[in-house]
Amino acid sequence: MKNTVIIILLFILSPIVYAQEYTLKDLKVKGKVKKISQYLYASNEASNQIDTLYLINQTNQFFNEMGYLTLDSGVTYWGENFQKEVYSYDSLNRLTQIITYDKGFYDNKFRKSEVKEFRYDHKGNVIFESHQSDFGGTRIEKTFYNEENKKIHSQSYYVDNELDKEAPLPSYTIYEYDSKQKISKSYNSDSTLSAIWIYEYEKSDKVTKMFVFYKTKDSLELFETHEFYEDSTIIKNTTWRKSPPKFSIIQENIKYFDSNRRLIKQEYYQNGEIESVDEYFYDEIGNCIKRASHNIISMPDSAEFMYMIYKYEFY
Repeated sequence: MKNTVIIILLFILSPIVYAQEYTLKDLKVKGKVKKISQYLYASNEASNQIDTLYLINQTNQFFNEMGYLTLDSGVTYWGENFQKEVYSYDSLNRLTQIITYDKGFYDNKFRKSEVKEFRYDHKGNVIFESHQSDFGGTRIEKTFYNEENKKIHSQSYYVDNELDKEAPLPSYTIYEYDSKQKISKSYNSDSTLSAIWIYEYEKSDKVTKMFVFYKTKDSLELFETHEFYEDSTIIKNTTWRKSPPKFSIIQENIKYFDSNRRLIKQEYYQNGEIESVDEYFYDEIGNCIKRASHNIISMPDSAEFMYMIYKYEFY
């Protein structure tokens, strides 16, 4: 028997959300779900009456019985499909291909606009990605791991399919590790250093902090701190920029969790001022039933309040 559950969420302006979550488990959705339909609404006033809100767009996500995403389609507010992504997996349920189709404005026909392919090593790591687009040729990414299964090297380059030229020299990143930190060094195709990221960890009784430095500490212009509280009630991500003679906070995102470690609230700050607040509510089995956003500082012609309705269909 098919059941339907209505859920409210928010703040996705693009018609299709391309994320790294391809399974119901990744999305933290409970139950054997077949289809998720999402309806994005906007309003300049807070309201729980959906019929009074303005519908912006709709997306439909379809999952197989194993819980893997197979189709993600965008729908206009008048109900017409205009974009879709088709997902394929291998016998080990590893994602191998994503094909994007866009509908033509004049002939109303779907055309293939992008193809993404993935290959894996025997440990399940993605070691090869190709992103072929009608607009920019093909981008190749290769990743290498050591015997300890740590990423040590990655490279990327573009191939011009029309001219069938030999691939240019790749830009690349080298990863280094020690007992206290991880260092990522990115290089341009001519082997000149473009950036350095340094990840360091500091643990106290209740808080673990991760510091992410851009370039080097000696010539530091920007860095981030990520704070993880032991009781899992708060995660704070802060970006600092150098404003001589000191560093100032330019962005901050604070996440609050309940006793079941479910996200219940997010606050976004810019230059010390709160920009927006997201709130989450859950049903008795733990699925989110409402996510609503209040854009305190909104852009011109944008809505102050946004909601996303989710309808779940089960196998």
